[in-house]
Parts: sequence; structure tokens; C-alpha cells
Amino acid sequence: MKSFLLNTEAKYSPIGFIHYFPIGAFAFNSVVIMDMNETELDQFRNLLLRFLGSESLSVKKDRKKLKEFIPEILTYYREQRSTSTARGVETALVHLLDFLGNVFIDEIELRKIELFFISLMKTAPKGSYNYLRYLRACFNKGIEWDYININPFDKIRLPKRQKSEPIYLNRNELEKLLSKITNKRLKDLILFVFLTGLRAGEVVTLTWNFVDLSERKIQIGSDNFKTKSRKVRFIPLSNEAIEILLINRPKVFKIDERQNFVFTIKNGFPFSTDYISKQFKKAVREAGLNEGLHFHSLRHSFASTLARQGISLYKIQKLLGHSNFSTVQIYASLDLDSLREAVSVLDNNTINIKGVRK
Repeated sequence: MKSFLLNTEAKYSPIGFIHYFPIGAFAFNSVVIMDMNETELDQFRNLLLRFLGSESLSVKKDRKKLKEFIPEILTYYREQRSTSTARGVETALVHLLDFLGNVFIDEIELRKIELFFISLMKTAPKGSYNYLRYLRACFNKGIEWDYININPFDKIRLPKRQKSEPIYLNRNELEKLLSKITNKRLKDLILFVFLTGLRAGEVVTLTWNFVDLSERKIQIGSDNFKTKSRKVRFIPLSNEAIEILLINRPKVFKIDERQNFVFTIKNGFPFSTDYISKQFKKAVREAGLNEGLHFHSLRHSFASTLARQGISLYKIQKLLGHSNFSTVQIYASLDLDSLREAVSVLDNNTINIKGVRK
């Protein structure tokens, strides 16, 4: 089946075999054309333009229902984005499908989406913001693929969030946590992340061919491992990080250098992100630390430590591999020394407080 979407509200046309019906809440009409080839379709389009005068007429093919759209968009995200992003997109789409049912994606109404997010804000207030970001991106891709003309998620506005400082570990808390972990290799992995700010997926896939001990650096990102930002970055190593690598360096390497993982379980296979996350959380609880701490908090800890030492946010951004500078601005308030220095200039222009209060 082929169809037109008309950006018009024409109530009458001298062409008797056109059938109009509303599409969602966007005041569009659809003209359904059966059994036409491409040439006939173009001719008919030009005829409609003559009678209706709509310059926004566009040819639409293969209207998609949500259940058809989801596998296509997930295939794209699994190939082009990180595993965690693809997983987040899948979760958001599944929830949307559960709420709306298997509707045509060009018939999704704004009001239904608003009700979806009202419900979501009650059950998952923090996750709602990620859901909106994922769904908005998915339907933008739907526009690129010529499945829809307008992205209904562009009109959704959620309440602004109060930005809070990220939860992080200090040295004493880290030592307390490590004391609850018996696996020495896992201990080394956790400490290494604390010292480098790597993501969970980055540290478990790190191989020795991307470790340069002579230059004291590691490379994150390659043809075999795509980073979240899809950019290769280099991270300089501290003395402690070098020591951890030397301790874990094997005497014999495998022929396939892609299998020479830096942090492995006893049989030489890498840790899984699920395992290290669960073991970290278990140690947090046993150590009686903040329940809000997760494995990703080690990355925040790395950035927070640098910010407190006065390292610029630009450098922190580069080390973390964030493409957007605004992402690291959450660490700005941690550099209290530079903030005090900024405020101290006011001391050069003192005001007689007691005098002005008389």
C-alpha cells in the first residue's frame, strides 16, 4: 500500500475516489492509493497539488506499527551505539509499547504521550528523563527514514530536575569497600577504575595491546570496542595505576592479542559488567556505605578527586571521554579553592558594614 500525507484540511475535492481520514492529533489527512506504480504515484501527486495547492505533500510508504518499528530501530542502535545505550532504548520502547499498544507510529497522539510520561513520572521519576531522550532520538530517526513527518516527543516538556552533586567515594571509603572483597583481581580492577575513571564496559574489555607502559598510558576505543562517544581517547597513568598493571601482567600472552584481557578471572576470561556491578554493590552494603553508590560511582570519584585538586573541567572532560562539556559541569562546585579565590576579590573593595547599617 502507498499513501500520501497532506498538510491540509481540505474538506472537498473534485477527485471522487480520494478518501480522507485523520491522523492522530496533528490535523493531517491521508490519501490512500492502492496498486499504483511509482510513475502513476508521481502523476497523482502532481494532480493533487493542482487541486489542493499543498506544497508540503510528501509520499509515504510502508506505514509502520510500533512492533515493526522497534526491531528496526534497535538494530540500528545495537550497531551504531554502545550496549548500555541500546539497552536503555529497548527498555523505553518496550514501556511505550505496553502503554500505547501496537499503534501506527504516525498516529501516536500527543495527549497519549503526555499521559504516558505522567504515569512514568510516578513510577520512575529519574528514569523518565532518559526515556524521553531515547524516544525523542528514536522518532527523529523515524523522520530520517521517512516513516513520519513530525516527532511528537519534541513537544514533551518534563519538570526541570534539581541538579545534585554525584555520589562518590573518598580514599578511606574505598579502602573500607575493598576490605569486603576477597577476589584480588576484582580488587585491582576496582582500584584501577578509581584511578582512571573508566566505564565498566571499558575496563572489562581492556586488552594488553592497548596498554603502553613505557609511555604510561592506555588507549580506550578501537575497531573491536566502540566507546560510548565513538571516539578514541588516551588516558595517562599514575604510579599506582602502573603498579596495578605490572602486578596483573601475564608471563605469557595469547596468540590472539584481542583475547589478552588485562583483568580476568582465573581461566583467562574477562569479568562481565554484570558481575563486577553486583559484587561492588554487595561490598557497598557490607561496608555500610551510602546505598546510592554504584560501580559507576568510581568514575565520579575519579572526576571528583581531580576537580577538588583544581584540575580544569576541560581536562576532566577529555579524560572521561564526554563529548558534551555540560556533562562535566556537575563537578564545578567541587573545586572550592578556586571558588574561594574568585570570591576573595571582593575583599579588595570592602564595605563598612556597620556604617551602612546605621
